[in-house]
Amino acid sequence: MQQNPFRSLKQQVEKQELPAEEMRARFETFITNRKRVTRLAFVQSLFLYQQLKDNGEIEGKTPQTIGRYILSTMVYFYKAIFYADRYGTTRKTQKLDEKFLHSVIQNTIESMPAIDTTIQRFLKTPWKIETLDNTVAAILRAGTYELLFNAKVESKIVTSEYTNLTHAFFDGPEIGFVNAILDKISHNL
Repeated sequence: MQQNPFRSLKQQVEKQELPAEEMRARFETFITNRKRVTRLAFVQSLFLYQQLKDNGEIEGKTPQTIGRYILSTMVYFYKAIFYADRYGTTRKTQKLDEKFLHSVIQNTIESMPAIDTTIQRFLKTPWKIETLDNTVAAILRAGTYELLFNAKVESKIVTSEYTNLTHAFFDGPEIGFVNAILDKISHNL
């Protein structure tokens, strides 16, 4: 497997390159808007799905069962992490649109082969969806799902939202990479 040049936010934090305050600030614009916090949770859900798949924990389970498990994990995470800080003070955080989130998680899991094929069409050799950083792959999958199956939202908005979300996780070339791939997909639908 080729070494991925992208560094994840987790790696930056572990190396003490990104202060916790800055990390919290990066997500502030997403957790105070209902649509954006749901998109953030959608990306995190797809990241969790990939982790479960890599660990062999989804074998034999239906997309509905997997979707319910991931949704319950996300709801718990958001209640424990974003809705209140560690001192119990309520933060200005929008609640997740749980019905929408469950629907897109389940539909994305069912449509993953088509989504991955679409993304792969626009990745240059030697890149493959499997070799991308899992966070980048989750962002591309979420954005591609919305471009392919959510006709209610304009493609420019989808590309912009997921590019901005990428910026919350990364500081480097990942931002332009995600923007370029989603832009190419949106222009070729």
